[in-house]
Amino acid sequence: MHGDMTGRDSAEWYAAYAADSARRRVKMREKLRSVGLDRVARDAAVLDLCCGHCESLDVLYEDGFRRLSGMDIRLASDVRADARFALAEGDVESPPFAPQSQDWILVIHALHHLEGPEKIGRVLDRAHALLRPGGRLGLIDFTYNPVVLLALHLFRVKPLLVTPYLRYFGSLVQEEWPQLSRYLPQIPRVLARLKNGQFDVETERHGLFYFSMTLRKR
Repeated sequence: MHGDMTGRDSAEWYAAYAADSARRRVKMREKLRSVGLDRVARDAAVLDLCCGHCESLDVLYEDGFRRLSGMDIRLASDVRADARFALAEGDVESPPFAPQSQDWILVIHALHHLEGPEKIGRVLDRAHALLRPGGRLGLIDFTYNPVVLLALHLFRVKPLLVTPYLRYFGSLVQEEWPQLSRYLPQIPRVLARLKNGQFDVETERHGLFYFSMTLRKR
């Protein structure tokens, strides 16, 4: 998950998010594989919008990619100092990268921070402009079903959070609940926008909690 794109998340949220970077990195290679980046030429230019602590870029660098960029509303000082990546701070609706400069763009666990289908649509439009013809957009976020809704509600019940991980994830859900509560009922509209816009759908998978999708610029 990534901080609210309006920058209103608390210092406690950022501290908890930073502390869990190692766990997120362990799972990142599988997530990148789910959108198809394991089959990409290593000279591809890849941009992670809402890059957080750059776990995705770190894994891609380890796998041989070198043309790596990232952007988020707020970057930790150690992330900003990482010379391996071209990084920018700001709203991902206006990324400062050249048109048709990217082969791949990622938005991983961040759609629910983008204030709904209208802003998501504007971010998609900008991503489309940044991609070269045939470029891909890889997306991962919560899917919509009763299990997801129940699980997220239970993570807000503090007496049920009996392990350190449950308490950690519960604190994130509690902090992000204003965004999540708005986003979850709109997921069908978001998915329709993803599938019926200016991209072609290359892959789409729905698990119990998350969906992944790879879109291709025509």
